[in-house]
Amino acid sequence: MAHAFKFSSGLDYSLRQLVEYNNVAFVGYLKDMTFTPEMFESFLVPQHISHGLSVYMHAADGQFVGFSRSGVRGTRAWVAGVAIVPEFRGKGAGKILMKEYLRVLKESGRIKTVLLDVLGDNPIAKRLYQDLGFKIITSVHKLMFHGEMNPPQQNLGSIRATPGVDIHLPWLQYELEYMWTREWCVVSIKDNAQTVRYETEDGQLSTAVVVFVDEPRETLVVHACAFTKDTTSDDLRAIFAHFSQKNHITKFMLPYEPAASKVIKLFEELEFKETDMEYIMEFTL
Repeated sequence: MAHAFKFSSGLDYSLRQLVEYNNVAFVGYLKDMTFTPEMFESFLVPQHISHGLSVYMHAADGQFVGFSRSGVRGTRAWVAGVAIVPEFRGKGAGKILMKEYLRVLKESGRIKTVLLDVLGDNPIAKRLYQDLGFKIITSVHKLMFHGEMNPPQQNLGSIRATPGVDIHLPWLQYELEYMWTREWCVVSIKDNAQTVRYETEDGQLSTAVVVFVDEPRETLVVHACAFTKDTTSDDLRAIFAHFSQKNHITKFMLPYEPAASKVIKLFEELEFKETDMEYIMEFTL
């Protein structure tokens, strides 16, 4: 079976072909991973996608089988999507693809560490990666709130919103390791982002968040948090209530926060509920 497949890099295909391969391979996946060409283009730069270190797999007769795509930052690679088309699933193709993918990364001479994230409710994929030598290093948790956020009973502070990301605030990305898609190099260049501060009566920072509105989903996404030692869940409530009232937002999301983050407890106090979790896994070449 190992000789029944042919491999190529992402450099061999047009953007539209790459999008088509992505969407075909992710048919029936546990969550929607499809792209439009425009979505794919906006994904490439912030995630530092390397087409040359991405592997595409075909059967001997030319039928497309699957792919493993790479993001690269320094000596680290991230599996920025891996999928097998439905008719080849459960037949060992995924393991063959990943072995070739790891070989390509190793032989590049550039990569020392490979990261990937796998859904908590995908034990088959998790077991495959563990069999290949990946180790779980942490978990990340997605929290959601549905409904209008009411302001705190006592609201003595004020809210100040500015376009873009203020890099000088004490963002948690400076002290915690976040998953690839929420590392600071991604957050700091996010389109349509704004920094929202909640300040005390004397003008001192209590908390701040980087947020953006995901318009197709009508959701306010919290991309980063900056806390002081006095931050409370009511400070966050005041910020979210501001968006409920001003922008009529009724859906709020904290995407994939590290298990070690103190943010999670405060969001849970606001009745955010976990809707998804992923394991972050690491492989040393």
